[in-house]
Amino acid sequence: MSYAASVVVATYERRDRVLRLLRALAAQLGVDGFEVVVVDDGSSDGTVDAIGQESPSLPFPVRVLRLDRNGGPALARNRGWRAASGPIVAFTDDDCIPAPGWLAALVAGLAGADVVSGRTTSPPGAYEQRGPWSYWMEDDGRSGYFSTCNVAYRREVLDAVGGFDEAGFSYRRPGARARRCINGEDTDLAWRAIEAGFQSAVADDALVEHEVFPSDYRAHLRSVPRLAGLVLLIKKHPQLRQHFGKKLVYRTEDVAAGAFFAGGAALGVRRLRPVGAVLSLLGLGWYLRIIRERPKPAGVGPRVQSIALGLVADGYAGLVMLRASARYRTLLL
Repeated sequence: MSYAASVVVATYERRDRVLRLLRALAAQLGVDGFEVVVVDDGSSDGTVDAIGQESPSLPFPVRVLRLDRNGGPALARNRGWRAASGPIVAFTDDDCIPAPGWLAALVAGLAGADVVSGRTTSPPGAYEQRGPWSYWMEDDGRSGYFSTCNVAYRREVLDAVGGFDEAGFSYRRPGARARRCINGEDTDLAWRAIEAGFQSAVADDALVEHEVFPSDYRAHLRSVPRLAGLVLLIKKHPQLRQHFGKKLVYRTEDVAAGAFFAGGAALGVRRLRPVGAVLSLLGLGWYLRIIRERPKPAGVGPRVQSIALGLVADGYAGLVMLRASARYRTLLL
C-alpha cells in the first residue's frame, strides 16, 4: 500500500511519551493517508508491547522496529526512514505533540522545496514552570538547526545524502549499555542536503509543542558532553559559524565560567595572584550578567545555590568544548 507520507519516530525508554505522541498524530488533518514508523532503540520499559496494544485504535498503520541494543538516534532514525514507504519522510520526537495541521503543512511545504522545517514551541503554561536545569526547545523554523522534532524530507534527498551520520555523532563508551550521542546529527543532515543543491523552506503552520522537562541538575550534567557535537558540526560545515553568528564562542556563559575558574587556579600561584583575582572577579561579573535571563528558583538561598551550580556546569561545558576542539582540530568554545 502507498502512503502520502511516512512519520518516523525514534524512542528510547519513553513508553508513555511515545503513546501520547501517537494519540496526537491520530488527530492529524488534511493528509490523505500516512504511516508511522516507530524505532524502539533498545528500550526495556515495554514500549513495543504498549504500542501493539494501542495501534488497533489508531487511524493509521504503525510499524515498530525493535533494536536489540541502543544505537543512538542517528542509527535509529536511519533504520526508520529506510523502512518507510512514503515519498515524504517527516520526523518528530517522542517528547513532542504535533498540532492537527502539522503533517499537512510539512507536505504542502515540500511542494516547492526538498527539506522543510516547522515551528517548535512549549505547551501552554509549561514555559512558566521552567527551573534553572530544565530542558526545552523553541525554534521558529528559520534558525538553520532543522531539528528532528519538526522536519520533513523528500525521500530522494535522504537517499542522495545517505541519511544521518551514525559514526560521527555517536560512540559507545567501554562497558556502557547505551551509546553516547552528541548533538548535531539532524543539523548536519540538512546542511549536507543543502550543500548538495537541494532547496530548503519553512512551513510556519507546521507546529509542534516540545515538552519542558523538570529542572534536574544531574540530568543537566549528563547532557553536557553532547555539546561536543557542535564542534564537529562546525568542522563539517564551516559556513555555519557565520550562519549562527558564532565565530569562536558558541556559549558565552561557558567562557565566562572558565575565566572565573582560571582566575581561581591562578590564585594558587603566588606570582599570578593579582592576575587571578582580577580574572575571577571579571569572570564572575561577566557570568552573572549573561545568566540574568535564566529561570531562577524562588528565595535568595536557592538562587545563590543555582548560580554556584551553574558555574560548575558551565565550566564543565567549557572543558567539553575545549576538548572537542582539540579532538576535531576546530576551535569553538
